Amino acid sequence: MAQQAVSGVNKLCTRMKRRTDVFDFIYQTIGIVWLFMMLFTTRLFTVVKTAMLVFLVFVAVVEIIYKTIPIVRKHIRYVVAFVIFSFLSLVIGGISGFDFNMSSEFPLIQYYIITPFCVLFLATVIGRSERRKEFLWKALIAMTALLAVLDVMKVGTAMIGMSLPFLGFIDLASATMTEELAVRASNETSLLFLLPIILFLLLNEEKSAKKLVLYLISIGFGFVYAFISGRKILYIEIALTIVYSLWYLKTHKKIKNTPQFASWY
Repeated sequence: MAQQAVSGVNKLCTRMKRRTDVFDFIYQTIGIVWLFMMLFTTRLFTVVKTAMLVFLVFVAVVEIIYKTIPIVRKHIRYVVAFVIFSFLSLVIGGISGFDFNMSSEFPLIQYYIITPFCVLFLATVIGRSERRKEFLWKALIAMTALLAVLDVMKVGTAMIGMSLPFLGFIDLASATMTEELAVRASNETSLLFLLPIILFLLLNEEKSAKKLVLYLISIGFGFVYAFISGRKILYIEIALTIVYSLWYLKTHKKIKNTPQFASWY
């Protein structure tokens, strides 16, 4: 009888473990595909990306309820404060004469009011697991290197009148500066966000040879992109990151665990 009870408990634990692994599987498959699409295809597949985000948030909420994962109160306060500030900004804009149309201006509601809560739920389930944080950082590091390479290829080939069909998911935008015409990738905002982080880690992290190669690819192609696209803000970001890194090196030790360091900050 006792053996049957123990066997039943073991089977139940195994089933629970399998159910837990389902959450990891979803985040590491659908979640990574969604992250790739968000970083690389900023103007395309909006409906698909929104649907995937809704599904991921639903899964996160289910996991939070199923495992009774506590949400950090400080994070809740930050999100609520940001949403209130954004909402008041929209209200002030409407009072000041801004012609607000829900159908055309819905992205403002989505980005400044709905998305912060999505971030809160996803950050709660990702932040509780060292394995998930490690996986996310590895994905971001690899994607940054790939993003820098593809953006250089897209802009470089466009400037010489060529077109690469496999880069069709990256849009181009042009801007006239004085007498020059700058050609830029529409997803360069992702590069503007990620490149300073990679440069900081290059200068301050105890890294493996594989990471070093990815960091150098990101920084090298990031410099090339800044040069051929005329994006001077990248130069400014790089300069400020170097200055901050020099200060950090004097006051802190080398970073040994990037996910833990990011979580602490």
